[in-house]
This record gives sequence, C-alpha cells and structure tokens, in this order.
Amino acid sequence: MLARPAHPAGSHPFAKAPATLHRARMLTLLCRIVCAALAVALFAPVVLAATDCSGREHIRLTRPVHIDPDVRQTLQAAAPLHVVAIDAPPMVRYDTQRRAYEGIAVDILCFIAAELDIPFVIEAGRDETVYDKLQQVQKGEADVFIPLSYSEERAQQGLFTDSFYSTYYAIIARHNSGVVVRSINDLPNYRVGYVQGVVLEPVLKALMPAERLIAFNDTTSDSLFDALLDGTLDLVMFSKDVFHEKRFHNEYFDLGGPQICR
Repeated sequence: MLARPAHPAGSHPFAKAPATLHRARMLTLLCRIVCAALAVALFAPVVLAATDCSGREHIRLTRPVHIDPDVRQTLQAAAPLHVVAIDAPPMVRYDTQRRAYEGIAVDILCFIAAELDIPFVIEAGRDETVYDKLQQVQKGEADVFIPLSYSEERAQQGLFTDSFYSTYYAIIARHNSGVVVRSINDLPNYRVGYVQGVVLEPVLKALMPAERLIAFNDTTSDSLFDALLDGTLDLVMFSKDVFHEKRFHNEYFDLGGPQICR
C-alpha cells in the first residue's frame, strides 16, 4: 500500500505527503508496526463504503503492539481515511455482484481500522485507471492506495508499509504463437504490452524500442489481454498471481506460460 508523503511485485499500502506528511508518516508507521505483527481476529471496523471485511477474522497479531496515543488520536481526528484500490486479486478484488471490495489487502486494512477505531472509505472509482488513482494520492485527493509495488522512485512520492505479499511479473503469450523467450533480453524482438504506471515500466522503457512497447491506460486490464488474443501484441508483462486469477475469471485459456522473470 502507498500513502502519499503515499502487482516480482510486493504489495504494500501506499499512503500520503507535503501538507499532511506528519499524518501520513504516522499512518505508515502504524501500518509497519501492525503489519509486521500480523499472521492469520475478530474485530469489526467502522467502514463507510461497500467493503467486505469478513476476512478480518483470518488476521491476528503474533505479538502485542503498542500504538502511541498521539498517533491514534491524530488518525482518528483525520478520519475517515479515503482509500483508492485497484482490482488486483488476490490482494484486492471488486465483486461486481455484491459491489464490494475484498482481498488480502482489504482484510489487513479492516483489521487495522478495527483495532484503532478509524473509519475509512474505499472510493468506488471503477472508471479510473491505475495512473489516475496514483495521481489522486499524490495530489492529496486520497489518503491510501492499495495494493502497490515498492520502488525507489515511488518512495520519493509517498510512504510505504512493509511488504505483506510477494509475486513476480510474468511473460504471457498466446498458446502455439511460436514466441520464444529465454530471458527478458529477448523482449525487444516482440510487441510487448503492459499497464501504464506499473513498477516495471522504467525497466521496459530502458530495454525496449519505443515502437514495440505499448502502454495500456484503461480502467481494467481487459483491453490489454484482448490485444494479445487478437494478435495486436505478441507478449504481455503482467503480475503472475493476478494473471492466474484473471485467467480463470475471464476464461483466458488461450493464453499461457507464463514464463517468470526473476
């Protein structure tokens, strides 16, 4: 997660900076302390938006955590926290039928909110892109982004918690496409798509000819995989675990590998 000063991609809360840097630092310190002690609780947070907090019962502290009273008071005074989220299962998933957010990152956020009695709102934002939501946090229009991979460049713009989930980026292609990729150095031979704003973007831009690297800035990744399926793209770089979830949900059975870039 990221908090404005505050996805292999580790997942973090990313929370906030400039005028509200003091508040954001306390939020991030709080998340670091609590997340470091989380394992597999029973508290009901105050939630003002469609959020499934049932998974909080799978979260428990492995050791006692002391929260400074000043930190607690400041966060409670600033509530509700405004949270933006992306559909990146298993960290965060938006259930269209129930119109609710759920997932590992949501469970942790619900647990922390319950422990400290801090209301939060996960903004709907279904028509906004990953890039749009990152901008909201950096401009102070939102307090927290979940989930987000850490990078040194991003850390200059916001505050991160410790990582609570790790995965890899994968190279994804059509079955029987004839594409051969032995390492990331083979990527310049192909037309490669990715989601604009992901942590791997600087690496791809440094590696790839501009005419063969195509960024997708859509509200979902559907158009990215549609372009792969119709032959507009040869390869897609995407989170391995999120792709596995989307592969079954969207029936992307003609797509595979994926070959893992370590």
